Amino acid sequence: MKGSLNLAPYALPPLEAGEYQVTVIQETSISNCKVADAVMDFAVEAEQISVAPGQVYSTYPPKGAVGTYGSCLAHLILHRRTLPWERTLPGAVRGIPWVALLVFSEDENVRVSDADYKQAVTPTQGVYIPTINRRFGSDSEPCRFIDIPRPLFEDVLPDKSDLPYLAHARKISLDDKVTDGQVKSEWFSCVTANRYPRTPNEGEDAVKHSAHLVSLEGFADYIYTADRKAHPFCTCPTVRMFSLTSWEFWCARVEFDFSSLVRQLSADTLRPQVTMEQPALQKLIALGYCPLDHLFREGSRSVSWYRPPLLSQPSWEGTVAFCHFADSLLRYDPELGMMDITYSAAWQLGRLLALQKTPFAQQLMGWRLQNKQKAATRQNIRTLSVALNVSSRAPSAPDMENTCRDIWQDVTQAVVDTCGRSDPAGLEGAVLPRFQRRSDPKGRLRTNRPSLSQQELLGLFEDETSE
Repeated sequence: MKGSLNLAPYALPPLEAGEYQVTVIQETSISNCKVADAVMDFAVEAEQISVAPGQVYSTYPPKGAVGTYGSCLAHLILHRRTLPWERTLPGAVRGIPWVALLVFSEDENVRVSDADYKQAVTPTQGVYIPTINRRFGSDSEPCRFIDIPRPLFEDVLPDKSDLPYLAHARKISLDDKVTDGQVKSEWFSCVTANRYPRTPNEGEDAVKHSAHLVSLEGFADYIYTADRKAHPFCTCPTVRMFSLTSWEFWCARVEFDFSSLVRQLSADTLRPQVTMEQPALQKLIALGYCPLDHLFREGSRSVSWYRPPLLSQPSWEGTVAFCHFADSLLRYDPELGMMDITYSAAWQLGRLLALQKTPFAQQLMGWRLQNKQKAATRQNIRTLSVALNVSSRAPSAPDMENTCRDIWQDVTQAVVDTCGRSDPAGLEGAVLPRFQRRSDPKGRLRTNRPSLSQQELLGLFEDETSE
């Protein structure tokens, strides 16, 4: 259904991360015949201490954003819908996520460190390090971990009754969405934080927050135990957790004005964070351009440059010429061998935005129909002008009367030829139309009467024969 949103409490993978063995046994009815069993071992890998940046589709609040997020629960969307459920915590049932999203403010003294896995699990005085069952990966694999004060850890760690509601799978329609080329499926997974960001106190403009997608492996015995005070980390002032991915944002005060927002704007957020080796490409990136997939009308594909309307600097281009088609605004850069689709895309977007308004579409169709009728009228005038041997301009009454007289004389001659010159009596009673000159002072024809009698017809005949 178009525009629908489907939600699911979880999306279980066919196989969880781990090691598996497949054994095939074949039994036959042939005596003294035994077929050896076939055994195959294989493993299913999944993220454990980090998540690739390409797996994160979007975050909210956005990375580096400043806003009034005091009443919003931070969350992130992952491309792979099964990622939060690809591992099962000991003591938990299937469908419980093995990750959680924790949000900390800058004044909560959470230390963030980047190192390799071996350094992360090296015992440190006063720090509780969880034990995880790591089957794959090397000790030199880079990772990020956070050291949390134990009282804060006990407050922010989700309870076992909350975990099922902090992650879900969702299916959305991609028909009317602008997405990148990496989006291949309509299914995504979403992980939500369990507490709100802290709003600024009096005298604070904004509070910096960090959101971390952490692994819960090694903490299942604490989450699902009845006596948490007996857990080993209760003797340590600090608890270490692996941060699979993270981002930062600022929570501002509710009382603000427009000028304060403008002062906090950063033009760097409008500039693509891409580094190019070629100076010409780096210059285009600095100007606000970004490469996008381009599907041509004949079906071929390429990569073209596009510059969005929100620029990090004033526009350097002048007025764009009027055109009838979007392709007329395509530009080619011979130095790079690529097209610029900026104005072509803007033209197409403007047309679509206009046509979605019903009154505008109706007026446009009426205007087109009126122009077609006028064009048909002009064509008919030109055709009749050629047939009547008159000017294509609108004929006056005298011109029209003279032309009609010539036509009717030709008709009269045809009748005379048909009835016979030797027997004029055969025309007795024949009355043919004739336009009499009756015009107003401006020369416009007013009336016409069919009044050519037999005698007048014979007179025309005699005049022609005497000549």
